[in-house]
Amino acid sequence: MGIQVSFYMTPLDESRFLEEIKKFGNYSIARNTFRNPKEMLVEHSSALDWKLDEQMWYLFSTEFDSQIYTKFIETISTYTVDFVESEVIQFARSHKSQDWLSNGRLWYSKVRLSGEKNPQFLSWANRIINFIRRNYQKKSTGIYYVGPDALMKSNEGHLQLGPSFEPSWDEIRKKLESGQ
Repeated sequence: MGIQVSFYMTPLDESRFLEEIKKFGNYSIARNTFRNPKEMLVEHSSALDWKLDEQMWYLFSTEFDSQIYTKFIETISTYTVDFVESEVIQFARSHKSQDWLSNGRLWYSKVRLSGEKNPQFLSWANRIINFIRRNYQKKSTGIYYVGPDALMKSNEGHLQLGPSFEPSWDEIRKKLESGQ
């Protein structure tokens, strides 16, 4: 069983989010996949660089003994975070393609195969999920929350929220031909 929140974040929203959640305690960022265990962690300073081609991260607290488990996938010689067993929040980042912004998501599992996860982790993860719910505006559709910068750019007509996939070349061509 898991808890999730979907959102739209611009690079500015993401940077503010990563700064704000420090109020809930120190944390680290882990990559989704990595070739060498020494490459698992993302430096906070480089995390704010949207040029990184990494759409999936994991957030974990360093305030208590967060248990992080990895798996090695032999067929591609790559490690990955074992999301179900680890005490992490999956952070699927928003992605900007031209003037489209796809949605992102925070998600965590409350249980592992052997039972419920650490109560400290669950409390910390809930506070982070609730930060989005309390500080971002809920879209009229009711399932997405919009960061302040994404909302401003969307309202000004500089950014289209969604779709959650990249537009096809036909969609881009039609938009260009219509002058939008």
